[in-house]
Amino acid sequence: MTLAMLAGTAAAAPLQAGDQFRLDTGRATVKLHHVEVNRVTSDNTIDLVTVLSAPVPTPASQEDMFVQLAEFCLRYQDDIVKAAVPRNEHSKMNLFVPLFQVSGQQVGFAFQVAKGKCTLEAPFPSKLAAEARKHAKAALH
Repeated sequence: MTLAMLAGTAAAAPLQAGDQFRLDTGRATVKLHHVEVNRVTSDNTIDLVTVLSAPVPTPASQEDMFVQLAEFCLRYQDDIVKAAVPRNEHSKMNLFVPLFQVSGQQVGFAFQVAKGKCTLEAPFPSKLAAEARKHAKAALH
């Protein structure tokens, strides 16, 4: 079953487990495991968790991994939201949480969503934000 089918919309391109996403940072590729749409009833928002394989090749450092997570958020968040969340609920997006499966654990970051876009504000390390933005804008070869 595709994510678009789960969301009840055929408007967005469907995503499926195994879909690959390329990153400029480290020239890495990650594969989609699954997406979880979590509706938070206390504040009527949506948190979207995207579980991915570990990047190949493996990042050289924890900082590189954080840059890859931020690049993934900036580059792919909009498409994933369109495929997984009904259009009339896009404005409820609160958090976008990409998680890499690394050595049996999930490593990731919860990015705040503002005006439909991922933000790289605190607590994301400010010294990595500019690098992540640069990679997210780079053409993939």
